Amino acid sequence: MKSITSKIATIIISLLVISFAAISAVSYYTAESKVVELVGQTQDQILDDVRITTNSFFDEHIEILNKVNSRMEKVRDENDIMEQVVLEKELAGSNITYIYFADEDGNFFQSDGKRTTVADNYDPRTRGWYKTAVKENKAVFLEPRITSTNDLVITFVAPTSRNGKFVGVTGIDVDVKGLSEKIIAMGKTDYGYVLLMKGDGTILLHPDSANIGKINPASKEVGEEYAAKKFDKNGLINYVNPKGENVTAKVLPINDQGWLAVAAIGADTFSSNTLPLLKAQIILAVAFIV
Repeated sequence: MKSITSKIATIIISLLVISFAAISAVSYYTAESKVVELVGQTQDQILDDVRITTNSFFDEHIEILNKVNSRMEKVRDENDIMEQVVLEKELAGSNITYIYFADEDGNFFQSDGKRTTVADNYDPRTRGWYKTAVKENKAVFLEPRITSTNDLVITFVAPTSRNGKFVGVTGIDVDVKGLSEKIIAMGKTDYGYVLLMKGDGTILLHPDSANIGKINPASKEVGEEYAAKKFDKNGLINYVNPKGENVTAKVLPINDQGWLAVAAIGADTFSSNTLPLLKAQIILAVAFIV
């Protein structure tokens, strides 16, 4: 009789263990799925906010450049051009650090009052910003860069015409430290951060400014994986960051120049938020059975 009772008790306990294990597993994976969904929704919203904020900044300063350019188109005399460039800087907002005009002969007029010619061994027509304005034939912005004074700026340039004839290029340099800080603050969470990069992996904005303008193995991998659409079941890209940490990334294209907003998330984010629940369930199961 005792043997039968022990066998029944053993069977009941085994069934209870199996039942609690099954319930715990279901609860764990349900919770993990929910965490993935909630984190994903949060990252989607952050990336969309970053896109809107960034494009609003670009649109605002393209409009400012176009107004400056329209006034430059009305100035003909070289002395008047110099005066106009200096005046534009005086009237500009504090985040516009530099305004300049380069004509088709290589004369370069700068808002700090300096003027150079080709004879001064500087030909603006050979510079990327000049060539870009000519090629695009419209107001455009370039990649962020760190200046010699350690300022983070973005250059906006536009072709300048008079009576339908191209006469040069007008440009403004805009300090983007405020924009960078805003984007970084928007993307900073307990489990990740946001950066901007190009599809080839060139980092445009990053919490660590030392990374700006560089391509590291991690950013290159993210760019390649995004181009190849190699996502996991949650729409994320898995990679190892420069610190050797396993990271997942959610990516959103933000403009037609190939810029990408990337929300980097620690790979253990999902498990770290659900493992405590699994442990608690195991403890409760053991306590109940005992």
